[in-house]
Amino acid sequence: MFKMALTEDVEPEHIPLVAAADVTRSDNEGYEWHDTVHMQLLRSTRVLVHLYLVKLIVRLTLEFMEGSLAQFSVEVWQYEEEGKDVLLLSVYDAIAPCLPLFGGILSDSLLGTTRTTIGGTVFITIACVLFTLDALPYDDLFGEELPLPVARTIFIIGISFVFIGGAGFEANIDPLAAKHKERKGYSAVRTVYHSLFWFETIGISVAIVFVDTLEEAFNFDLFYGIGSILMVVAICIIVSGRALYIPTSLPVENVLYKTGCSIFQAISRRIKRKKLNVPQSEEMTSFLDYAKTQHGGSYTSVYMDSVKHLLSTLPVFHTITLYSIVYYQVDTSYREQTRRMNLAAGNVEYPNITFPLISAFVILVTLPCLLYFYPKLDESDTFKLTPLRKIGIGIICAGLSLICAAIVESKRKEVMEDGGYFIQTVNEITYNASQLNVLYQIPQYTFIGISEAVIRTSGSELAFTQSPDNMKGIVMGIYLLMSGLGSYLINLLITLTINSITSGNEWITDEMNDGCYDCLFYILTGLQILNLFYLYMISRKYSYKPTLSVKTVYQHVTFNNDGGVTVLDSVERNASDVVPNEWEYVAILHRKSLPRCKMQYGTEENSNER
Repeated sequence: MFKMALTEDVEPEHIPLVAAADVTRSDNEGYEWHDTVHMQLLRSTRVLVHLYLVKLIVRLTLEFMEGSLAQFSVEVWQYEEEGKDVLLLSVYDAIAPCLPLFGGILSDSLLGTTRTTIGGTVFITIACVLFTLDALPYDDLFGEELPLPVARTIFIIGISFVFIGGAGFEANIDPLAAKHKERKGYSAVRTVYHSLFWFETIGISVAIVFVDTLEEAFNFDLFYGIGSILMVVAICIIVSGRALYIPTSLPVENVLYKTGCSIFQAISRRIKRKKLNVPQSEEMTSFLDYAKTQHGGSYTSVYMDSVKHLLSTLPVFHTITLYSIVYYQVDTSYREQTRRMNLAAGNVEYPNITFPLISAFVILVTLPCLLYFYPKLDESDTFKLTPLRKIGIGIICAGLSLICAAIVESKRKEVMEDGGYFIQTVNEITYNASQLNVLYQIPQYTFIGISEAVIRTSGSELAFTQSPDNMKGIVMGIYLLMSGLGSYLINLLITLTINSITSGNEWITDEMNDGCYDCLFYILTGLQILNLFYLYMISRKYSYKPTLSVKTVYQHVTFNNDGGVTVLDSVERNASDVVPNEWEYVAILHRKSLPRCKMQYGTEENSNER
């Protein structure tokens, strides 16, 4: 097996190769090469269909579990005391975002992406089955209720399995899907992440309807039973497609430990550079360069450059943290505002879930539109829609959404002060509502839908394309952690800070009519302006790591007659077409020298060719 020459421009671990297991065995000594690029792409497309469906089902189930958690704690745990159901939901919101990082560490250091994803799906399925058992009407079926300690024990085990399963699934399902298109380059990976988020949004939309129906019917056993059946279907789908997955080897080292050691060594050698007589050069632009082998360290230049790039990418995720503060308002303040506005327009009365579904609809429309315009923008010499620019557009849209919400809130309270209010019942709960029509909320939900479409996909793309090959799950876990911190913990901190400043006349109250939420929305708008400035400072010096497709490999690599490797600068060959020099492509696929490939995979006639 040949070894590709290391260069600063082409990093071998980023070259997407098809493993030898992708060919059929012809005898005990070798393989018969029968696959083509088109066959490989067909297989990867079938895999993606499987993974898209699994993503939809699992997201539907997890969103429904989270949305029904407070009600379930009251009905099953019998926590009727005020606040305990909300406390349980708060604990869930605080813990859940932190766990995908551990799922990423597990996959990248021990189990691998595929096994961790399937294991996470299985754990979520078991949790859903336990919730179903907990919610069964035992009094009607067996004549007596399930003892409360038993019900609570089953619930605790179930929620623990949700945490474990969510950790493994969330950090790895997206990288697992993207790996099957990585060889086609960045545009193909971008399409995968847009498609994943499209299916995820469908799952979230169905979950919103389920939760709203549950608030009226309280048929926990029915809905969790449906969820259990769907999760079993998800397991069948993901396992049945496993034979089509691109084979990957299990991790051979603890990548997190190795990365930590390399950073520690770099810092140590930087501090002791005079004592160690480390030679200085213009190439040493970062303290991480001190760990490179050419400067006396223990790590290759390629590896340390990947660590350097990873550390430069992580600050981008801080912008996602600040943006997530806004999206948290959609699930809290925006919905509370909806319930305190006139839900009737003429003879039509809108359900209170209409506007979250409008936001989802905007996402479902925006994502295909983006995929349509990307090729045109990629060819443009004046403006390219890079991930960082998309995040900037999303932040601007989030700010516009907050401004619209603040204006609507000011107008809503103004109408109420002029006597335009009435008692409105939503899901058997009464609210003192304004006569202002709820349709005024459409702009704020539209802007937040656009921002979600561009920011979430861009963050996932960055986490995959700009991370080292052996740390995809870990970086995805860090991205989800940063997002979760903004969704709950930072919002909690902001609430406590604002209420401490406005003590005695708090702005953020349990009853929205008693607070000053328009002021909150304006403050969060200012925070998004700072977020945009922070993004600008990051993007000034940020450089993207190229995602090498098979075409890119062909543009850089060819083989000499003696089986050696030559790196070329400008050879225009597209591996998606019928390749003139087919044996070069076979050699790239199987990571072998050209003569050996002809001998092992070719006919006797081809074997004698030189």
